[in-house]
Amino acid sequence: MLLSLFTQAALLPLFLSVLLHVMPGLTGKTKARCYLLLWLVPYAWIINLPNFPPRQAYDYFILLVPALVMISFLAVAQPIKLTLRFLALLSCTVLMLWPALSYDFTLHSHGLYLVQLVLVLLLMILVVSRPASEVVENQAQKLMLACAAFFPAAVLALIVALSGSMKIALLIAALSALMFVPALSLLINKNKQVLASTIYTRDVNSILLILFLLSFNYLQLDKLAAHLWLVSAAGFMLWPGRRSVFILCLLLLAVALGLVVYNEFFIKASSYY
Repeated sequence: MLLSLFTQAALLPLFLSVLLHVMPGLTGKTKARCYLLLWLVPYAWIINLPNFPPRQAYDYFILLVPALVMISFLAVAQPIKLTLRFLALLSCTVLMLWPALSYDFTLHSHGLYLVQLVLVLLLMILVVSRPASEVVENQAQKLMLACAAFFPAAVLALIVALSGSMKIALLIAALSALMFVPALSLLINKNKQVLASTIYTRDVNSILLILFLLSFNYLQLDKLAAHLWLVSAAGFMLWPGRRSVFILCLLLLAVALGLVVYNEFFIKASSYY
């Protein structure tokens, strides 16, 4: 059982990521655009194949992920591409969350979830609008960029697992493991000045934000921990190479995880999905 979970969440995505990284005949940009497609393999295994047409929230990823990858290959103006990418993210996010948001709706009971949704959508706009690459000038900046690629997902996976949904936690962990190889390749690059591609992190971070929304709306996540994670994730996603932001975001992640551990093992908060 534990070996199967470890394979789904770490070994399989790592193996697929290495295969793509060493595959000959593909440019760096092409590989960067295809990383997210690899996630569909552990995703299909974890949820025992998605339903089509979708019946559960996470079934929509089988439509969203290929759509994001295809949009990244379109030979159109960048504003059009960004608009298409955000529309795909917005439509699937609303479809996934509609059952939770529409059930017995009142502003009093659902107001916090609506505010959270708006904040995450605004963050998505900023994430998908990031430049396709950025210059990395020293080893410390490489390390911060590498950690920013998978730290938020790894911590969110632990938070969600402790909150009661192993399935969503495995999906998030697989997403985090998928980022390990490109992050490691950035670290071991000997060039003093490296053009670090952010193509793969834009779509991966968007999927991570959707998984956060699913967790926040369908699980009884600690609200303070959830907001701390979101602030930290925003810092990692938007300013991954700034030392002060990096340290602050690490502290916020540690506090968020600590709150969930405290609630689980000392307060015994119940959860459902």
